[in-house]
Amino acid sequence: MLEHGDTLIVWKLNRLGRSVRDLITMLDELQQRRVQFQSLTEHIETTTPTGWATWHMLAVLAELERSVISERTQAGVKAAKKRGVKFGPKHKLSAAQVAYARQ
Repeated sequence: MLEHGDTLIVWKLNRLGRSVRDLITMLDELQQRRVQFQSLTEHIETTTPTGWATWHMLAVLAELERSVISERTQAGVKAAKKRGVKFGPKHKLSAAQVAYARQ
């Protein structure tokens, strides 16, 4: 268990959490417990005010990227629907098979 004064060191941020929200939550918990954080690849240290500022800027940029990806995905789905692309599972039976089964 990490305690006050300890430092959690990771090779890369993506090894710590799967999403930006997970990372922010974890780092907030570490900050509350007064545990420092260091990412070797991204050169982020929370032992300094500059390190905390860097972390928050990266978190904001990652959140922005997630929003942009979501917008692009929604636009792509909308465009595909306009082109007549069908979403969801394919029908197990053809229309002829359904008609035959109903007889």
